[in-house]
Amino acid sequence: MDTTLWISIDASCAVHWDGQLADAAGKELLLYAAEQAARQIARHDRHFFNLLIRKKIQLRRCGQMQGCVTLLPHDIVLNAALLQCEKRSVPTRRLFLTGVLERAFYHLCYSELHLTEARLHSLRFLQAQPQMLAATISELKTNSPAFDEPDWLETLKQADTIILLDEFWRWLAMTDYTLALFLAAKGARQRLRTKVKAVLTEAVGQLSAFPFALDQTEKSLCAFKSLFQDDNGLVIVYALPGNLYKAVRICTPETMDAMSAHSACQSIRYHNLRTDIFHDHGQWIRPWIERLHLYAKEPSLAELEKQLMSADITVVNAAIKQLGQRIRKKDHLAESRRLLYAALYYWTHTDKTVCRALALKVSALLEDLLTDRPVSFPPSRVNRTLLRTEPKTITVDIPRPKTLR
Repeated sequence: MDTTLWISIDASCAVHWDGQLADAAGKELLLYAAEQAARQIARHDRHFFNLLIRKKIQLRRCGQMQGCVTLLPHDIVLNAALLQCEKRSVPTRRLFLTGVLERAFYHLCYSELHLTEARLHSLRFLQAQPQMLAATISELKTNSPAFDEPDWLETLKQADTIILLDEFWRWLAMTDYTLALFLAAKGARQRLRTKVKAVLTEAVGQLSAFPFALDQTEKSLCAFKSLFQDDNGLVIVYALPGNLYKAVRICTPETMDAMSAHSACQSIRYHNLRTDIFHDHGQWIRPWIERLHLYAKEPSLAELEKQLMSADITVVNAAIKQLGQRIRKKDHLAESRRLLYAALYYWTHTDKTVCRALALKVSALLEDLLTDRPVSFPPSRVNRTLLRTEPKTITVDIPRPKTLR
C-alpha cells in the first residue's frame, strides 16, 4: 500500500517531517538523504536552494513502480525499495538516495523542464562527485530491474565523456569555428568528414584550460560517428557505448522544427548561426537520429518532406499521391505514414477552404490505406474531418419505417 509523507527543508538544511512511516530504518535513511541533498544544493546553487526551502514536499512511497523516482503534478513518487536495504549496504544506499532526491527536488523546483533536462542536470551533479556516482552505478546494477530507467545506467557510465562533449560544444558555439563547420557543410559531400575533423582538431588545440589530458580530449571530441547535411546546416553525431548518442546541430536561426524546442536542446546564437546542443542521449533522440540515417540513404523521402511544406497546393497534392503509392508498396511504410499524418495535422494555408479540402483528401486516403481497401475498388467517401478542437456531434436522419406506429 502507498504511504504519503510530507517534508519541508529550512534555511539551515534541517528536514521537518510530517506523516507516518512504520519502517524506522527507512525513515532514518530518507531523512539523512534529504538533508544531505539539501546541503549539496545549498553549497552549489543558491537559487535552486531558495526555491526548495519555500516548498512543502509531498512524497509518496510506492511499492508498485518501475524506476527510482517520478515527478507527478501533486507529489514525488519514490520506489518503496529505495528505503529497504541490508545493514552492510546502508552507506552506499545513502549516497545513492541523496542523488535520487537531488534530481527529484530539481525537477520539482523547475517543473517546466523536460525530463531530459532534469536528467542532464543530475548527470552533472553526480559527475562532479565521484563517490556518489560510483554508488549510483553500483546500486543500479545490484537492484536491476527494480530501479531501471531507460538508458540511465549506460548514461552514468559515460558521464565523463558526455559532460566533456557538452562543455566543449558550449564553448565552440561561441567561436568562429562554428562558422568554419557551417561553411564546410556547404561544400562537397566527399570531403566533408575530413574538413569537419580538421576544424575540430584545430579547436581542440585551444583547450588548454580544460582539465583533461590532451590526447584523451582530442580522441573524444574528434571521434564523431555520423554527419548529416542539408540546406539549413549540419548535424554531428557522436556514438557512445550502450547505444547512446551525443548530437549537435549547426544551422541558421530560422530553422524551426520539433528538435529546436528548448525542451529538446540548448540553443546558442553566434552571429547569424545557431548551435543546438541536444539534452538527450538515448530513447528520445534515438528515433530522430535513425530518421536522419534513413533520409541520408533515401533522399527521395527528404524531397517529399520539402514538398509537403510547400505553399503550392499542386506540389502538396503530388507529394500526397506519391506517399499513397509508397504505402501500398510498403516502401518505408512507417516513415511514409508519418509524413502523411503530418500533412493532415500540420499543413496550413491562408485559405481555410483549401486546408479543409486537403484534410478531406488525406483523410479519405488514410481510410483506404488503413482498412486495406483494394486499389481496384472505387475510392471511399469521407464527408467531413473532425478536428480535436471541434465538438463531436453527429446527426443521423433515419427514415421512419411504414410499419412503425
